[in-house]
Amino acid sequence: MKAKIFSIAALVLAAFSANAALVPVTLSGSTVWGSDYGNTFTYTEGGVTVTASAWSLTSAGGTFQSSQLNRFDTGLGVCDRSEGKRCDSPQHQVDNVGSYNFVLFQFSALVDPLTVVINPVNNNPDYDRDVSYWTGISAESLYGKTVAQLSAMGFGDRKDANASADDDALTVSLVSPLANSLLFGASMFDSHDRDDWFKITSIKFDYTAPPPVQVPEPGSLALIALALGGLGLARRRRAA
Repeated sequence: MKAKIFSIAALVLAAFSANAALVPVTLSGSTVWGSDYGNTFTYTEGGVTVTASAWSLTSAGGTFQSSQLNRFDTGLGVCDRSEGKRCDSPQHQVDNVGSYNFVLFQFSALVDPLTVVINPVNNNPDYDRDVSYWTGISAESLYGKTVAQLSAMGFGDRKDANASADDDALTVSLVSPLANSLLFGASMFDSHDRDDWFKITSIKFDYTAPPPVQVPEPGSLALIALALGGLGLARRRRAA
């Protein structure tokens, strides 16, 4: 009887074990121009919905403005308000020339962000590939906020990843705890080094799905009840 009860308990624990998986999300595709400033693109992979939107800062101390997010065959690019909608190449990149451009990724569940792949503009080796990013747990809009206010919104510290100019795509490894938001853009590390241009090709994260709700079969419930009753009887006898 004890062995059978232990077997049932093991099955219940197995049913509630986490199901973790690496989830890649491809962001590139046929060209689609955003409908307006503040538009979004939505992707669903591995049980998680990812919503992407574009933002920009006119200066390091300025406030976030919504921008136009566009999709191209090499990934997502941004047209900020100083560049205008449907801006020309190379302005329709994620860049830090004129304004700092960012893409905000918001996840429908807590994930472990792992990597972002960026692609240099037109495979031109003269453009740099330095990035800055923040991760955190936040549901607030960036509109009208400053970089200094990101911490109060639930984001962690800014992280930078610097790379030399090249015509190859670059995989940026992210350092982050579990998060539902990733703000990723051209480098803010050096205000005098503003020559970074790229599109965001893909992202990858680790997602642990919640365990399914398991309802024990009537026979299993009876065995568990019998076992609990037997334990109670044994305790009463020892007490007597």
